[in-house]
Amino acid sequence: MTILKILFKTFCTAIFIGVLCAGFMVIKHKLYASARYNVQVVEVRGVKKTDMEQLKLLFQPLVGQNIFSDIKVDNILSNEPWVERLSVRRVLPATIVVRVGEAYELLRYRNGNACATLVSSGAKIAIPCGGVRIDVAQMPLDAEFKEFLKVYEFSELAQRGVISLRSGFWTLTDGGITFVAPYNAEVFNYNYQMFVNDINQRYRSIERVDVTVKGRIYVKGVANNV
Repeated sequence: MTILKILFKTFCTAIFIGVLCAGFMVIKHKLYASARYNVQVVEVRGVKKTDMEQLKLLFQPLVGQNIFSDIKVDNILSNEPWVERLSVRRVLPATIVVRVGEAYELLRYRNGNACATLVSSGAKIAIPCGGVRIDVAQMPLDAEFKEFLKVYEFSELAQRGVISLRSGFWTLTDGGITFVAPYNAEVFNYNYQMFVNDINQRYRSIERVDVTVKGRIYVKGVANNV
């Protein structure tokens, strides 16, 4: 008797699940078949730097699609360098709301006769060369460039000086002093503090400072006791 009860319960459960699945499929079919749920409006929000009209063109194919269909945005992320992320929200019955997360500018640089801005998405966007302070004389390795960015983002000196990126080192000129620096944020920060707190006080004038070796600073200038 117990086995029969178990079999009966199992049978009933299977029937119940089958009915639910069938009901779900019927509802899904009706939703997909109804023109009421075809997208009529695409709202794009959060845009500051990206070309709004271009974004609207990229989203235009969504109009007329069923709002419950799979919405692909990979082509938009690959075509718009300022767009770093997108979130899509469905507002029934027929509106798609797209929230744009834009990349932020890391730095502007010159490479030969062309200038670009590097943004947080990794994209490089061509810009006019006016006011660009970083010259890429020789393109550093990716790992070196990441170390330089650590200095550039958090160093007041790097934000105001004229910089030249080279193979194996970079230079920064500010107030008549040229610093020769390594692609190592820890070494640069350590040595620069040494320079500010001690070395700088010993010289009447300074032309060049090499801070590439941790704990050692080489200075070309006129000492106070000369």
